[in-house]
Amino acid sequence: MTAFGAMILVQQKRLDLDGDVNQWLHSWKTDKGITLRRLLSHTAGLSVDGFSGYGPGAKLPNVTQILNGESPANNDPVRVVGPIGTQVRYSGGGYVVVHQLVIDVTRSGFEDFMRREVFTPLRMTDSTFHQPLPADTARNAASGHQRDGSQVADGARIHPELAAAGLWTTPNDLAQLLIELQEALAGRPTRALKTEMAQEMLTGRIDNAGLGVFLAGPNGSSRRFTHSGRNAGFDSRIVAYKNGGQGAVIMINRNNNEAFIDEVLESVAREYGWPDYLSSAPQSVYAEVPASIQASYAGEYQAAGRPALTIVLENEKLFARPAGGTWFRLYPSSATDFFATDNETRWTFVKGAEGKVTEVLSRTGNREVRRQRVR
Repeated sequence: MTAFGAMILVQQKRLDLDGDVNQWLHSWKTDKGITLRRLLSHTAGLSVDGFSGYGPGAKLPNVTQILNGESPANNDPVRVVGPIGTQVRYSGGGYVVVHQLVIDVTRSGFEDFMRREVFTPLRMTDSTFHQPLPADTARNAASGHQRDGSQVADGARIHPELAAAGLWTTPNDLAQLLIELQEALAGRPTRALKTEMAQEMLTGRIDNAGLGVFLAGPNGSSRRFTHSGRNAGFDSRIVAYKNGGQGAVIMINRNNNEAFIDEVLESVAREYGWPDYLSSAPQSVYAEVPASIQASYAGEYQAAGRPALTIVLENEKLFARPAGGTWFRLYPSSATDFFATDNETRWTFVKGAEGKVTEVLSRTGNREVRRQRVR
């Protein structure tokens, strides 16, 4: 959503994708070489992947305090901590820089700009960046729940980091945004975004990162764009094909490691015949592997120049997520070999001399990537 709004400013020639953003920032400055393209694609090397939000009655920081990590902000400062422009490092902090950029360029509030330039033309009547929600709107909002089923205090945390974590919306509303991107990409009449802007957003470059989304699937009719979301008490995911008009928006008001979302998406993919979404691997390759063995594979794995891979065990099932990507389930085909249903990659856990897992090997066609276990 934020990337879409930023592209409206590019379309209006008020911002440029590849210019140093310091020329438009007035209230706060960052390192040289940071561009809007790099901010939107998480390749700016910036810190702070996400935000925990604030409880009811808490004093809320302004945007500059969030960027500087100054009280009452509860996050670390947003700073360059990795290489700029060469690899994906997911950074909600980078989107707070975009938040400040929009304010400085438009000389208006972020919420006002997004309502005027995005929500109104796309007829997204149930979407807002108001934080906290006004009382009349909050009465219609779902209450978030933690993994253990307990409700989040007052139903939701408050997120002044609007561009990164502050959107309230519905699946119907968010689908309007996906349809707008699909229509623009196809060269058909749209309400807000031009074709060339949609092409910029939906082209995967470094590690298949687009602008505001990530690209998946082989090129052609199977290429799709996706993003997952999580705030305390809420999980969500969008998946939409670049061509053909198919897609889905799923939102749940509980943090469950997206296991339920995976099941829903797989059902939708089967029902609507999504191309190349479900793995062609026959179910006969599935093996029963004790949860205790699968649990020994949980951890973080890293390889130079590749996104870090996090693997967890949830409800006796193994899930993986590359940094900045979406969670997916790993199904065992043997005690050490696994596959996913939505891609052709195969995963093998390798043990060292002491019998402990030291790395995971991923194979996609003839390409292999070895990630070392770091924790």
